[in-house]
Amino acid sequence: MTKKIPEGLIEELNRGNLVLFVGAGISKPSGLPNWSELMQKMIDWTKYHCALSVSELNKINKLLEDKDYLTLSEELRKKMGKSHFFNFMYKVFRSKELQPNELHKLFTNINFAAIWTTNYDNLLESAYNNKLKKQVQIYYQNTAPALAAVCKERSFYILKTHGNIENIQTVVLGRKDYEDLIFANKSFEIAYQNLFIHNTILFVGYSLEDPDIQQILTSLQEAFKGNQELEYALMPNISDNKIKMFKEKYNIQVIPYTPSDFNHPEIIEFFKELQRRTCFKYEPQIDFSDQKRYIIHNLPPANFYVPRGKISSLVKKLSKNNYYDWIIGIIGPPGVGKSSLALELAYHLRYERLFDIIIWVTAENYVLTPRGIKRRDSAVSSMEDIYDIIAQTLNRDEIIQLASEQQKYEEIKQIFKSNRCLLIIDDIKTENSQIIINKVKGLISPSKVVVTSQIPISSLVDFEIGVSDIKLGIMSFEEAKCLLEYECDHREIILAEEEKKMIINFTGRHPLALIWSISQIELKGIVVNDIIDRLKKAKGEIYDYCFGQAVATLTPRSKQILQIMTLFINSASRCALEKIGNICEEDRFGFLQELIDRSLLRIDRNNRYNILSLTKYLVINRLEEIDKETKLRYCNFFLEMSKQYNKIKSGQDIEELKLDFENILSAIDWCEQQDDINIKCLVPEFIDALHNFLWLEGYWNKLVKYSKISFKICQETGDLIKAGLHAYHVAFTRFQQGEFEETKEWGMLSLKIMEQTKNEYYIAYVKRVPAMVARAYENNYEKSKKYLVEMLESGKKLLLKNENPERIMEIKDNICADALTTLANLERDLKRNYSKAERLYKKAILLNEELDNHEKQGLNYNHLGRVFIARYRMIKYENEKGIVKKLLEEAENNFIKGKEESIISKRSDQILIGMYGLALVEEGKENYVKAKTIANEALEKYSHSGAAEIKEMEELLNRINQYTTIHSSK
Repeated sequence: MTKKIPEGLIEELNRGNLVLFVGAGISKPSGLPNWSELMQKMIDWTKYHCALSVSELNKINKLLEDKDYLTLSEELRKKMGKSHFFNFMYKVFRSKELQPNELHKLFTNINFAAIWTTNYDNLLESAYNNKLKKQVQIYYQNTAPALAAVCKERSFYILKTHGNIENIQTVVLGRKDYEDLIFANKSFEIAYQNLFIHNTILFVGYSLEDPDIQQILTSLQEAFKGNQELEYALMPNISDNKIKMFKEKYNIQVIPYTPSDFNHPEIIEFFKELQRRTCFKYEPQIDFSDQKRYIIHNLPPANFYVPRGKISSLVKKLSKNNYYDWIIGIIGPPGVGKSSLALELAYHLRYERLFDIIIWVTAENYVLTPRGIKRRDSAVSSMEDIYDIIAQTLNRDEIIQLASEQQKYEEIKQIFKSNRCLLIIDDIKTENSQIIINKVKGLISPSKVVVTSQIPISSLVDFEIGVSDIKLGIMSFEEAKCLLEYECDHREIILAEEEKKMIINFTGRHPLALIWSISQIELKGIVVNDIIDRLKKAKGEIYDYCFGQAVATLTPRSKQILQIMTLFINSASRCALEKIGNICEEDRFGFLQELIDRSLLRIDRNNRYNILSLTKYLVINRLEEIDKETKLRYCNFFLEMSKQYNKIKSGQDIEELKLDFENILSAIDWCEQQDDINIKCLVPEFIDALHNFLWLEGYWNKLVKYSKISFKICQETGDLIKAGLHAYHVAFTRFQQGEFEETKEWGMLSLKIMEQTKNEYYIAYVKRVPAMVARAYENNYEKSKKYLVEMLESGKKLLLKNENPERIMEIKDNICADALTTLANLERDLKRNYSKAERLYKKAILLNEELDNHEKQGLNYNHLGRVFIARYRMIKYENEKGIVKKLLEEAENNFIKGKEESIISKRSDQILIGMYGLALVEEGKENYVKAKTIANEALEKYSHSGAAEIKEMEELLNRINQYTTIHSSK
C-alpha cells in the first residue's frame, strides 16, 4: 500500500500545475524493458550480431556491474554501428504487439498539465490519441521554441525528453547523445529549467538516476538555495535515508510504497485514488514564505470547463496599466459560468505573472451541489470580511487584529499601491454591494478588480469612468454540447445523440442546468425523459438556486411583465411589450430595467427582449395564469402588425414581421382554440392580412392549414364570400404543390359557394382553379377552355360596368391577366400549340407591365421560358444544332427575366421556377455541374414551400447523377 497522497500534490493537480514525469517502469507492464534490462538486451544483440573480444566483453560487464549505463550504451552503439543500432531499437520499441496498458489509459482521465517522459515508445500518445480522438501534441529536445509557446497557452502536451522511436534521430542513448542533444542544447536547457520552475513534477516509474534530470535538479537547487518548488516522486522499496537525501538534495518529497508483486498494482491504486480526490472540494492551505518569488494567491481549484471566448479580451483590459478599466464586471444570469470564467481568468493571469497578488473572495451564500443546495460558510457580506481574507492570504495576522475597519482599509490600501494586485469578488449581490464596490475604488492603482454579478457593475458605482461590463449569456449549441459531453465523460455516463439534443434544448443551453441534469442522472439514476419532465414542470433545486429568490422578490408589476414574456414563442420587441403590457415610458426604465438587472430578461443584438427557457418554465408553473384580457391584447397587437404588412415598404419592417412570425402563429392558434366566436373571427382576419406574406415566403403548408380553419369559421358566421376565398386559396396552393384531389375538391367548393353569392367578380375569379384542374389533371382541353373563356367574358362585362380606376385595375389583374396566362398554359400543355401559347404569354406580359405587376410578369416570363424548353425537347434529337442552341438561349433569357421580376416581387415560388428553368437550360447545354449547383441552391432555399417544382428539381438531379455516372463509367 502507498502512504496518504500529500495535500500539496492534490492542490497542484486541481490548479492545473501538476506535470507527470514517467520513466520506463510505466511501460514495463506492456512488455518493454527498464534501463538495466535494455542494457542486457543490447549486450545480447551485440554479442549475436557483432564480434566482441574478451577484453571488450570484460569492459562491458564491468560497466554493467557499476550501472554506468551512459558509458555502456555509448560503447555498445559504437560496436553495433548505425544500422544494427537502429534495427535493435526498432525491434524492441516498435513491436506490433505493444499496446497501452491500464496505467497509460488511467493517465488520460486525470487533469495533468503535461506529461514528460524519457521513454522511447509511443504508448502514451496512443492512449491519449484514442481518448481524445485526435493527435496529441508531441515535443522533443530540438523543439524548444514551440515548447515554450505551448506552455504559455496552457494546453496539454507530451514532452519526449529522450526522443521517440518514430523519430530515431531524436533518440538519446549514450554519453555523446547527452552532450550533443541535451547539455549542448542551450535553448532546451533554458526551456527545461523554466518548465521545472513553473510546474510541480510528479515522478513515476523512475529511479531519478537520469543524469540530465540530476543536472537540472542540482542547478535549480544551487540557483534558489533550496527554496524551489517541492516536487514529488512515487518510488518502491526506498530506504528512509534515501527519502531524506532526495528531500534535502533536490527538494523532492518521496511517496514510498511496497509492491505486492512484480506488476506494482499499488501504482494503479495510487492514480485511481488521485483521480477520485480531484473531485473533492479543496480548501487551499498555501505557504507564502517566499513572497518575492511566488505569486501570492488563494484561488480555489480550477477543475472546471470553460468554453468561452472572453478570456483574451479580459486579459487585454486587465493588462493595461492605466486608469481606465480598473474595475471589470462579468455579468449575466445565474449559473451561466461567470465564476468559472473569472477563475479561469485568474489562473491565466497567474500563469502569465501579470499580478503579484491575486485574491479571490465570494459573496455567494449558497452553492448548488448534485445533492442539493448547501450553505457556504466562507461567503463575505461586508468590506471588513474582504479585508480579513486579504490579510489571511498575505499571512498578515496583525491587520486582522486592528481595531477599526478604517485602519484595516489604510493598511490594505498601502499593499495595493505598492504591489500589482488583482481582487476578484465573486457573485456580489448582497445588500451592501454598492458600498463594497464604491469602497473598493479607493484601493485601486495600479491594482485591478474583477466582479461577477447578475447586476451591471456600472449601476453600483457613483460614476462609470473606469468601469467595464462584459455580458455573459447562455452558450451556443456547440459550446453546450462540448460541456455536456465533458460532464458525461467525467461521470462515465453514456447518452444517445438525441438525448443530448433534448437536454440541451430543454435547459436552454444553460451551463449550470446542463451540469445539474447530468448529476441527477449519475446520482439518482433518473432517465433523460424524467429530467425533461422536471425541467418543464420547474421542479428541482436548479430553479430555486438560479431564479427562485429573484422571481419571488419582484414587484407585482414586474411579475406581470415577466408573465407577458411567457406568451412570446421567441423574442419580444420593445413596442410589443409596451403595448401588450400597457407599459408607459416610466415603467420601461423602471420595471423592465429591474428584470434586466436581475438577468431575468436580456436584450439581444436585434434590441429585442428574451427570457431564458428555465425562467419561462418557472413563471408558467409558479406564477398565476395570464388573464384573458392580456392575451387578447397580445393577439390584437399582432393582428394590427399583420394588417400593416401590405403597407410595409421598409425592409427593416418586413424583417421585424419575420422575427415575430412564430409569435403571430401562436396568437392565431390561441384565437382558434377559444369558444368566443368574436375571438375566433380574428383568425380569418389574420390570414387575410398574412396571405401574401405566407405565399411569398413559401409557408404554403401553413397557408393551407390556416385557410381551412378560416373557411370553417367564415361558414359558421355566414360570410360566404370570405369562405369561398379561403377555399380558393386552399385549392390554388394545393395545385402548386401537385395535390390533385384536394385541388379539385376545394376548387369546386369555392366555385359552388361563390355561385350562391351571385357576385360576378368572385364567380369569375375562382373559375381559374377548375380550369387548371381540367388542364393539368383531366387533360380536358374543352372543359378548361370553357371556364377560361367564361372568365374573360365576365372580365369584359365587369370592365364596361365599372368606372372606378382601382376597381378596373383589380379586374384586369385578377381576372383578365390570370385568364390569359391560364389559356396560354392550356395551349402549351394540352394542344402543344407553342406559337399560340407564346403570343398569349406576351399579351399577358404586356398587360402586367401596364398594371406594374412584377409578380405576374415574372410568372409569365417563366412560362414563356418553358415554351422554349418544350420546343427544344421536341427537336433536340434532330441534329438541328443551330435551332437547339437558339431555343435554349431564348429559354435562358426568359427564365432570367422571370427570376429577376420574381425577386422584385419577392415571389418565392416563381424564383424557384426560374431557377428550375435555368437548371433545365444548363442540363440541355450538358453543363451538368452548373445545373446541379443551381438545383441544389434552389432546394436549399425553397424546399420548405412544398411546391411541385421541388419534386421536378429532385428528378432533374437524379437524371444528372445518372448521366455523370454513365459518363464516368465509360
